[in-house]
Amino acid sequence: MTKTDACNETKLTPEDFNNYFVHIGENLQKQFDNSDEDPHLFLQKTNKCPGTTCYLEPVSLQEVKDIIKGLNKKKTKDIYGMTTTLLDDISAEIAEPLENMINQCIEEGTFPRELKVARVFETVICRRIVSFLEKNNIFTPVQHGYISGKSTITALAEAVSEILAAKDNQENVEMVLCDLSKAFDTVSHDLLLAKLQYYGLRGMAHKLLRSYLQDRSQDYGKSKKGIYIITYVYKDDFLSFPAV
Repeated sequence: MTKTDACNETKLTPEDFNNYFVHIGENLQKQFDNSDEDPHLFLQKTNKCPGTTCYLEPVSLQEVKDIIKGLNKKKTKDIYGMTTTLLDDISAEIAEPLENMINQCIEEGTFPRELKVARVFETVICRRIVSFLEKNNIFTPVQHGYISGKSTITALAEAVSEILAAKDNQENVEMVLCDLSKAFDTVSHDLLLAKLQYYGLRGMAHKLLRSYLQDRSQDYGKSKKGIYIITYVYKDDFLSFPAV
């Protein structure tokens, strides 16, 4: 039985599949009990409010070229039919226009809708935000996800090391393991932006991030093999990512 036959038997349409991912964040959020505490109070308990504000430095032509060169070369097309392989092939011609466009967006604090799948622009902003958070020691030392040089392997190694150390000291060890269901899909944009502002991403940087998260939509397309795939994933209130 092919994937298409299985889909037909269950009578699911591409639109049903697409709608599921469009609303998964808000539907899951409705299942949670709202806390009586103001979430902003938790930030004050961290004692990690930097006195400085994040400044997004302009991108250079060389940085744009390096980012394009460092992208994973794939033939998968975005909604405009662009691939990272093609982007690399024409990098000499488009690097300078990209540099000017990205710098204008940073200066104006606006992330155009047409660029919301632009890996180069996202990489530029990500580098600056991560650098700011690292310099101000915002990341906790025990965070292993999305940290350069750390991974699930380093997290496991640290846990094993602590367990062995406790065993040598004849101490008991207890562990609590939590797996959050659709963690990214249920992140509130308003709370995320409030948290980023508290940690120093204010002014134009905050305006740019708010623009990046707003005015998003999701659609689906059909591949050459006849399989429907989600191609453009953006939701107004919650973060959401495609399962492709």
